[in-house]
This record gives sequence, structure tokens and C-alpha cells, in this order.
Amino acid sequence: SSAPAPDVAPLSPELAIIRQPDSALTESIRAARTQLLLRGFPSSRKTVVVAGISQNCGASLFSANLAALFSQVGEKTLLVDANMRNPAVHHIFNLKNPKGLSDVLTHCAALSETLFSIDALPNLTLLAAGTMQLGSSELLSASAFHALNTDLAGQFDIIFYDTPAFLESTDALMVAKYSGCVLLVVHRNQSRLTDVNAVCQQITGNGIEIIGSVLVDY
Repeated sequence: SSAPAPDVAPLSPELAIIRQPDSALTESIRAARTQLLLRGFPSSRKTVVVAGISQNCGASLFSANLAALFSQVGEKTLLVDANMRNPAVHHIFNLKNPKGLSDVLTHCAALSETLFSIDALPNLTLLAAGTMQLGSSELLSASAFHALNTDLAGQFDIIFYDTPAFLESTDALMVAKYSGCVLLVVHRNQSRLTDVNAVCQQITGNGIEIIGSVLVDY
């Protein structure tokens, strides 16, 4: 396939690992990276869904920083914005209305046209959510997504999917069925214990592994 198109937009201040490399947030992301490395990523497995319990719990910001941090250790890293309901990756990385995942799945764009690289993070590639679409759950459950996931797994060392929260839609569960692994983001002040337990039962009940949970308060 063609090489990703370069993107030269300035990095967002929300990328704490660049702007605040010694902050508590960056250290928490480093701890999550260490846990993934200890669990065999990306040698034996390479695809992870990063999702929150409820909407606006910080999962998109966490997944962006985690992907960037993995790329800094030399892993060929892909961050996919699979949150077609409320996408955030293109904002965090200052991408200007790019085509993305939805356009690939609806055959409106080739994959090579939708991959973006970042000059400051040469091992990181981005696939934005793309053009807003109705029926995101149907797109993510179609055979085209399964084929795309397989294709991407052959091109990258590790893939992070940023998805809607589990209580928001079934989209996260659909993507997790293909990845097999979930990193759960729990907001200290927003996530109720009963909701956390219900989501965990839903995930494991579908044969999906929860490889860790991260408590955030931003």
C-alpha cells in the first residue's frame, strides 16, 4: 500500500507526553504502556480498544497520548478514531477535516488516502473517523471493517482504537469483538461503580479480555 500522507499541523497542547513529559498524567500513561508491554503487546497481540464507561470521561485524550507514547519507543503505531458519533482524534492532532475510517468503509476513499503521519512523532500514524455517517454500528459490524482490521494488523506493530463509551452505544463492543482486548478508562468523578461492574460483565460476557483499567480525573 502507499505510504501515509505527511501531516505538518502543530501538535495540540492536549498531548501531555509532548507538552508536559514529567506531569502526573504522562506518568500514568507510561504506567499503562508498561502494563501493556508486560502483557505481551505488541509481540503476541497488537490491537487494543481504548474506551470509557460513559461519555466525555477522557478516553480519547488518553488513547491519543498512549498511542504517541508507544510510538516513541519505536513501535510502528496506529491510532484509529472509531468514534464516528463524537470524533476527537482530528481535533487533538489538528487534522483539517480529513477523510477517514467511515470513508474507507463506505468505499469513498482508499486506505492510503486516509492515513496521516505526524512529523514530530515519526512512528505514529493516524486514521481519523472521517465523514459523519448515520449507522456507525452497522459500518463497524460489516465485513468491510473485519477486512480492514486484518489489513491494518499486517501493516502496524500495535493498533489503538478510540471508540465511543460503552454506555453510549454498542460501537465499542463491536470493535472490541475484533480486537479481543479492552483497556477501560474510568473517570474518578463521573463513573459509578455499578456502571463499571455492568460494563465489565458485558465485555467479559462476550468473550473479550479486559487487559487493564485506568483511573483518570482530567
